[in-house]
Amino acid sequence: MSDLTKESKNRILIVDDDPEFLDLMRKYLDDDYIVGTIAYGKFAVDYIREYPTDLVIMDVVMPTMDGFETLKNIRESKEGAEIPVIFITGKSTRNTVLDSINVGVDAYLLKPITRQNLTAKIEDILRIKNSMTLKKTILTVDDDVTYLKIINNSLKDVFNVIMLNSVAMANSYLSNHKPDVVILDYQMAENGGTILLNSIKSNPEFKEVPVIMMAGLDDKSIATTDMKAKPNRFLIKPISKLDLMRIIISSLNDFGKNIRPE
Repeated sequence: MSDLTKESKNRILIVDDDPEFLDLMRKYLDDDYIVGTIAYGKFAVDYIREYPTDLVIMDVVMPTMDGFETLKNIRESKEGAEIPVIFITGKSTRNTVLDSINVGVDAYLLKPITRQNLTAKIEDILRIKNSMTLKKTILTVDDDVTYLKIINNSLKDVFNVIMLNSVAMANSYLSNHKPDVVILDYQMAENGGTILLNSIKSNPEFKEVPVIMMAGLDDKSIATTDMKAKPNRFLIKPISKLDLMRIIISSLNDFGKNIRPE
């Protein structure tokens, strides 16, 4: 392989204290990427300062410095502020997933990992990373301010995000603005999510504005049967940054907005 061909590849850093896992990741990725491996999170920032890195994949549970602290250090560095990060974990609990999303990880994978799942996730992230000019406006409505902040942190680098925490504020905004996508919560007080959905879907001005509704797992069956109007997508919380981005792009493309990442 020539130096030119090698340099044209994306560089991926794998961080894990398990040498067998690092070897497996190299086996999966060496043909298509430049792969760097380190055993301890405390060296991750040093690596990305020395080598321009396109993606970091790391374990959550590591000695000395775990994945969450390592991610914090990466995000606080100039070189790592916008590098996508995938968490690898053997923990499949809801809390681990929520914690991962809250700290701004782009995606997560549960062990054991297959080559197919890993490469598909990487390709999705790099496609989105390479299409960072999608300055569409996303209106997100949720009376849970904490979750509004999570959505904003996931989308703010790519989209213009408007955060509103009440139906009244959303109606006021929509009376003077037309967003490209609306994301709203089903669980708002006094059926606010359903009321707002019906209002948007009954307004001809918004007929080409996709609406994405989010709810907890226990509410999906209720929401999908009770609503007079139907959202264009229905998502179950929690959702990773990558999955949310993919759904938004897909929804926009469905309405002819033509932002298909290459």
